[in-house]
Amino acid sequence: MRAAPLARALPLPPVAIALAIVSTVAAGCGPSWPEVDNPRWMNSVGSPRVRKVRDLGTRVPPQPGQALQGESDGVASPGEYLLIEGAGFGKSPAVTVDGKAAEVVARTVGAGIVARVPPAVGVGPRPVEVAVGDATSAAPFPLRRLAVTLHEGALRAFAIDGEAATPVGAPLPLPGGRALALSSDGGYAYVVAGSRLLVIDLGAAGGPKQVATRDLRVPATLLLGATRAPRVVAFSDGAVQIFDTQDPRAPAPYQATPLPPETKGATRADLDPDGNRVAAIVPEGNRVVVVDIAKPTRPRLLGDVGVLPEARVPLVRDVRFAPEGDLVRVLSGDGPASLSVGTQPTRLSLVKVEHPEGAPEGEVQATPWLTAQLAAAWAPMRLETLRMPPLASGATIRLPPEKAPVRFTSVLGALLAGKAAQGAEPLQGALDQGDATGEGLRVVEPRLLLGAAAGLPNAVVESLVAVGVRAEGGKREWGLAVITLSKPPSFHFTALGESPARDVTPPLATGELVVQP
Repeated sequence: MRAAPLARALPLPPVAIALAIVSTVAAGCGPSWPEVDNPRWMNSVGSPRVRKVRDLGTRVPPQPGQALQGESDGVASPGEYLLIEGAGFGKSPAVTVDGKAAEVVARTVGAGIVARVPPAVGVGPRPVEVAVGDATSAAPFPLRRLAVTLHEGALRAFAIDGEAATPVGAPLPLPGGRALALSSDGGYAYVVAGSRLLVIDLGAAGGPKQVATRDLRVPATLLLGATRAPRVVAFSDGAVQIFDTQDPRAPAPYQATPLPPETKGATRADLDPDGNRVAAIVPEGNRVVVVDIAKPTRPRLLGDVGVLPEARVPLVRDVRFAPEGDLVRVLSGDGPASLSVGTQPTRLSLVKVEHPEGAPEGEVQATPWLTAQLAAAWAPMRLETLRMPPLASGATIRLPPEKAPVRFTSVLGALLAGKAAQGAEPLQGALDQGDATGEGLRVVEPRLLLGAAAGLPNAVVESLVAVGVRAEGGKREWGLAVITLSKPPSFHFTALGESPARDVTPPLATGELVVQP
């Protein structure tokens, strides 16, 4: 005799019946997620058939035998996971999202696939395709890309589509927040607030949500994120603390790492794409210092380069590694400390980070290469390097670095002197696109002061997002600008609130900005 049929045949009291009904309804309210399975038991039967695609959010899938922990809101962005359900996927399916190869991170009971949304996908409904041999099957799923800002102690997220910037969730209060970076996959943001590192889930249903904190062992002023490796670095004057973000929701901290004394006084820094080297600019002597931090316990000085040896005042303004990681770009020009000696040209310096000829194997040095003047540029502020996809081996010719385009924000020198800080005259700004040959395109929007900018991957029209200040009719507003570099270029400004005076007082700190890859 089987117990289950006997139990169903017995009458239940009315209260028990009511509780059973409530329990059944509650269990059906949320989505059910399958268990992770071991792919070695899977066999392909027929051609692949994609029946349904669901977003899981950003939680790393668990070990086989445990159920997925999904948080679905019906849309996904880079760094989030997708559950692809269907049949005929076999042991080694190839998955693409919007034509970009997606990492298969897990398989589930019922032959499902868990894949991560890769960088550089488009927005809107995009095909999610599974290929087994020559057979393919696909289904559309809505994608978005988020721009994230940190300003006046609040983090905001926006879905960027063309010229539109649509808020995602409510502003997240983060008192004392002063530095911002992304995880390498784009699914999480990290914020320095006081003596803590805050972990922000960008894929949470309802908008960004703080999910964890870590103690900082350095008084960090900057936060640097690698683009090709799971590593985030908290940078302070004279020391760094490295975090391993293999599980981006739970970053693992290293002990504080002292930097060589040559880095003392650094004002800006950048991390190479693989998270192994830091480049910092030191205004005194207009120097860029490159340090190898691949081994956190043994930092190694690679070079201390004076990029403007003839200059007598501090001119270096920002620093970025090139996407390939073997070149450091340094932006220099007018700043608050140089106005007393007259107008200075805006220049771009290139420093090579490479194995010098004749040096022992494995040795790398940073050496100066060239400095070029950028024509018709205003006082520079922030330098931006667009994130590039990996080069296909033997299939792509790299653009010579001295010809590669660079983008940076710049302002009128009057603003650096504080003359427009009280709103007595309209604020003005420019976004310059130039290269080391001095050629370039100027894009000017009256009454907009651009602080930081970041690139948006787009195969057709290249776009930038920037945070800045607009002044009209005696009113000063802080907001987000989407700039399309078409012909003619176009601007779309979204005002987000009143701008405090410190936004337009040197050093013109208009907030932090990152954009998902």
